[in-house]
Amino acid sequence: MSIGSAVIDRILDGVDRLDAVGGAALNVAVGAQRLGIATSLIAVVQDDDAGRTIRSFLEREGVALARSAHTTRPTAVVESRRDGDGIEYRFSSDDPSGLLQLVDEHFAFVNQGHTVALSAARFADDAGRVAALLDDAPGRVLYDPNPRRRGGDDALAHRREIETLAPVMDLVKLSADDADLLWGCSLDDATAEILGLGARAVLATHGAGGASITTSAGSTYASSQLSASEVVDPMGAGDATLAAIGASIVRDGWPAATSEWTDRLHFAMAVAAYTCLHSGGATSMPRAEQVNHAGARL
Repeated sequence: MSIGSAVIDRILDGVDRLDAVGGAALNVAVGAQRLGIATSLIAVVQDDDAGRTIRSFLEREGVALARSAHTTRPTAVVESRRDGDGIEYRFSSDDPSGLLQLVDEHFAFVNQGHTVALSAARFADDAGRVAALLDDAPGRVLYDPNPRRRGGDDALAHRREIETLAPVMDLVKLSADDADLLWGCSLDDATAEILGLGARAVLATHGAGGASITTSAGSTYASSQLSASEVVDPMGAGDATLAAIGASIVRDGWPAATSEWTDRLHFAMAVAAYTCLHSGGATSMPRAEQVNHAGARL
């Protein structure tokens, strides 16, 4: 089960505009579904034009959409502008895409023992209640805070929310940008902070440098399968990595040794590489038969 943001990504590239289905939680849900894991999504998806586009896409992908986690705000449309230096996202301070109001129906899903992935999910003042309920959940819980620069006190509020949720998480995903935005520190220092709060593992993504997993038993690393010049579209690469790790946990259980994490990271890098070779975020994530599990270049 994936919980968090589902949006229409409005990509501005010069004079061209492309509307693509996306959002961190939706990407993870679609990524896991394409890797053979039956997946459901809890997100803000309303009965508006953007919401109907997302619903149609999820139906084609076979991802079950639970009742909307927010009933008053519209489905989010997030603009991003691409230029030679990368991608610039435009988020407003009141962007609703990840702000969730979970109800008993949603927690009933969680309590069925499913692996749960929170991606760009915000709970505001409800974070303490969510943490308590997830602490009792029988399945594994994965968490990608996926912070964005929205201005004001949002980064501080998000950090406090993360510090409330991290102690009950099995795995937390972070990037160098996340660490800088939330704690003003290096990725290594943020990893130590999250493990110190009680999370069992940290999945650190290093962009073109690959990814690593750190637990109390040690760290393991897998390099990217692509050079920067080979990347067609980096959108969704981090979500693809989390989807692959989550799918492996559902299929094969929690790794018992560091060597098992290494194998899974290599698989995740293959999934991320395929995603980066195609444009479109969620729509470019591979199906299981398209990924070379051995980690050879795609």
